[in-house]
Amino acid sequence: MYSTTRIDEILAKLEEAHLRLLWVCLDCPKDDQGTFCGEWIKNRCDQERIAFHQGWLRKLANLDVLQRRDSSRRGGRRYYSIKDDAGVRQLLALQPA
Repeated sequence: MYSTTRIDEILAKLEEAHLRLLWVCLDCPKDDQGTFCGEWIKNRCDQERIAFHQGWLRKLANLDVLQRRDSSRRGGRRYYSIKDDAGVRQLLALQPA
């Protein structure tokens, strides 16, 4: 879980589109190691008509919300995991209305 201060810091650096993308990451199917591919997220966003940019996943990783995983498997795709599921749910619950 994140501290209130950390949540405020993260939310200050994210826009609404980033938060929608984070919801998709949270809800998307993951492999047996809890990881997901950026391409899976892109496809899910396309289906749900949610904006997607690969750089947004990097931004979430740079904010320590997502963790970059092995990118050498299966065709050089980038894989991520959610660093703290409970913290992300807390972050999304406290986002400004």
